[in-house]
Amino acid sequence: MEFKEFVEKQASVLRDGSSTIEFTRSVFEAIVANSDLDILDGYKASSFKVFYNGNTAISGISRKINAHLEPMEFAEYISQHDDGAVEDLCSVFRADIPDIELNNAGNKLAELFTAIITEAAGAKRKTTVQQKIFNKYLKKAESFYSTKKTLLYAGKPHPFYVSYRKGLSEVTLKDATVARLDSKYVIIRGLGGLGQTMFLTPLFLSSRNATEVPLLLFLKNYGENTGSIFNFILNSIREFDAGINESDIAEALDGKKLVLLMDGLDEIKSDYVESFEKELDVFIKTWSETPVIITSRPINQFISYNKFLLCDIQPLEKDQSVELIEKLEFWDTEARKNFIAALKNRLYESHRQFASNPLLLTIMLMTYSTFGEIPAMMHVFYSKAYETMSRLHDATKGSYRRKLHTKLSPEDFAKYFAEFCARTYRDQIIEFDKTLFISYMRKVMERAPKEHAIIPLKNFLRDLTDNLCIMYKEGEKILLHPSFLPGVFHGGILCIRVRH
Repeated sequence: MEFKEFVEKQASVLRDGSSTIEFTRSVFEAIVANSDLDILDGYKASSFKVFYNGNTAISGISRKINAHLEPMEFAEYISQHDDGAVEDLCSVFRADIPDIELNNAGNKLAELFTAIITEAAGAKRKTTVQQKIFNKYLKKAESFYSTKKTLLYAGKPHPFYVSYRKGLSEVTLKDATVARLDSKYVIIRGLGGLGQTMFLTPLFLSSRNATEVPLLLFLKNYGENTGSIFNFILNSIREFDAGINESDIAEALDGKKLVLLMDGLDEIKSDYVESFEKELDVFIKTWSETPVIITSRPINQFISYNKFLLCDIQPLEKDQSVELIEKLEFWDTEARKNFIAALKNRLYESHRQFASNPLLLTIMLMTYSTFGEIPAMMHVFYSKAYETMSRLHDATKGSYRRKLHTKLSPEDFAKYFAEFCARTYRDQIIEFDKTLFISYMRKVMERAPKEHAIIPLKNFLRDLTDNLCIMYKEGEKILLHPSFLPGVFHGGILCIRVRH
């Protein structure tokens, strides 16, 4: 596709009265890294007009910006438009991108625009043998991980784009890529809610078109029968491409073409931690040139990981907290406006432990919308947060309040779910199938009053997934909500799940 057709199709949906000059420049600005936008300042307004009309090729400007492309920035630019506009874009581009849909439109259009610029610049990348072999995995994994459910977007997966600052020897790192990390072996650690997984996912997405092949691996799946790290890689990839075989992986590792992105060291059951550490040591000795990036909560001193550089995800500064809230699509615009004003005025300083944590900051906004204030005491805050979650699904429905399928009060429900959490935490269970969930809930309800003991146990699951949005279903799996993994409700109080 030529740039002229690409920009005209976008303009048919997004131009909204702006001039061709303004719109065309905004399209280029959307894909250039924010720190490099001054590259475009050397172009006259008339240049963008002739680019739009196709009277001048974009080869010159493409050569200048090709090394400064940030596809994720462009994907975020697309996602900032309302769903109706994005759906219209899908219709306009469907002939060119058959699999484009609402939840992947940003990624797909960013990929197309990047290809247009790269080809115009005469610098089309050669596809490596390894990229061809892992192409099915990369495409399916990218589609799967490019959207996430969050506390605010619980009804459907939402396009996932995020920029984080990370403390690394006092250096600010934005829009991270593997190439920008200071070591081949890195542990990225942070307290619950700071965003370890939210950091690793864009690291995977931003490395999608690199020479090396990124593999996103979830350590919660490492268990008794996993065996070597090699087998763990093989099994993880086969979830997306069953055709990958051992020789494919061995050849890629020997050719130094894989990057391992391992999420959730703290989520490995304690019985298997020692085995993992031994297998990781063997893997590093065998394939010493393969980068390994691991995320974790600060569960220990990481003494056995002596080859790894420890990097801490820093809490949000005041301006970052405000910026995050400004970008959220929140149903109560007036509450968000007042909450931002409160953050700027005094709230950040008085509630720094909440406001500097992305997860807790989001819960603060929801709680503020419900009660018009944020309690200072930690236990009161979490109690109010639970009450907010108990009515979250109906936040835009006026006075209507949906009843729980269990017909329990939020207080009674919290009491039973607290015991469920205590039991599963003791047994180090963080994901379930329906049978396992029911078996734990049955133990909880054995001592319940008669009128509660007769409640169908499946109704607890329906409430947790449909009404409270604390858990969600992924195929046959039942998991704590991605945005809520740092905690579970205990008697109305959110207890941080930290491995000691």
